[in-house]
Amino acid sequence: MNKEEWTRVCDLFTSEEFQRRSAINKENRAKLKIVHTSERSLLKNPESDEISPALLIKKNTNKDGMWTSEDARKNFEKMEVTVAARVRGKVIHRSGDFR
Repeated sequence: MNKEEWTRVCDLFTSEEFQRRSAINKENRAKLKIVHTSERSLLKNPESDEISPALLIKKNTNKDGMWTSEDARKNFEKMEVTVAARVRGKVIHRSGDFR
């Protein structure tokens, strides 16, 4: 990056508009229950539009393998039950019972 480009980047990051948007985004991120480490579109299989369990784990865990949040772990466990039931040809009802 040359000096002129660097100056433009510095001007952008210090501008009032950038600082305002940054503060709003920081507040919004603080409200999230589940923190994704990548964008959601990468989790979907483009052919079936289903979310890959392996990619879901990868994108919702930290480098040390820990879940980014307890909600992420619980949602994954619910998905595992749903997928297993679908594979067995059963339907999960809202009560949580299998039939």
